[in-house]
Amino acid sequence: MCGMLAYHRCIPKLIYKLSYLKLRNMTEINVKVPENRLSKEEYGKLPDYEKEHYIKNVIKKTIEINYPNGVTARQIKEALDVDSRAIDKHLTTMIHTGEIYYVLYDRTTVYLPNTRALHAVLEETFRIDEKTEFHIYQLRNRLGDFVYIQEKKTEGYTEDVASGIQVPLEKFPEFVDHMKKSLLEMMKRK
Repeated sequence: MCGMLAYHRCIPKLIYKLSYLKLRNMTEINVKVPENRLSKEEYGKLPDYEKEHYIKNVIKKTIEINYPNGVTARQIKEALDVDSRAIDKHLTTMIHTGEIYYVLYDRTTVYLPNTRALHAVLEETFRIDEKTEFHIYQLRNRLGDFVYIQEKKTEGYTEDVASGIQVPLEKFPEFVDHMKKSLLEMMKRK
């Protein structure tokens, strides 16, 4: 038992013990993997460009379906049988693009989907053609309510997500009116 004088020495030990218990429980968790994965033969037939996108998407989906527990890079490697260098490359890229984030437990990194930043109250999709669609979200966060519009293009296993525009919800009707006026002006010049 820690006395009052040794309190500062006990806290790190307690945190370490809690982290160890969390990690021990994590290693006992079976990692769920996406059901629609390709066989090795099917994967081998993909062009190199699509292989990169496919691996990234499978890693991302694995992280998403293991929420809220999260997964480690080692668990992903064992579950998907993918080279650890490829996993590290895609994890780093997804962290930098904000698709995932990580939590450190002692010396173990646990990856989680980034669901904290955006809280979609409403989501609608407007399809332009077979490959292109616009996702329209009503977002709510500590700064207020917003409308967020983002373009996504999908072809095979590749998904390109463009940056979007975010408009405060209370200003969105004015924004739409302005877009209508701009469209009318463009149609006159056609």
